[in-house]
Amino acid sequence: MKIKDYYSLRFQIEFVFRDAKQHWGMEDFMNIKKEAVNNGANLSTFMVNISLRSRQDFNNNEISVLDIKAHYHGLKYAQEVIKGAIHQQEIVA
Repeated sequence: MKIKDYYSLRFQIEFVFRDAKQHWGMEDFMNIKKEAVNNGANLSTFMVNISLRSRQDFNNNEISVLDIKAHYHGLKYAQEVIKGAIHQQEIVA
């Protein structure tokens, strides 16, 4: 790997962590204790892995944390609507 590649990874991690803080209600995520800082770093790494995997799954290199969140909220909403429709049919039948 070249230095440019390392910097690219570094900024990707920072952007994903920034998105996670903004979109998942972690704006006040400021810690100075060792365990809390460790948890924050692990969350950042986890989000990079999730983002990379989602890009592969969706075959889209431009996907963001907000896109991932919207996708999975949509899936959950669709499941709840279908579950509600099935339940409504059972009541009518």
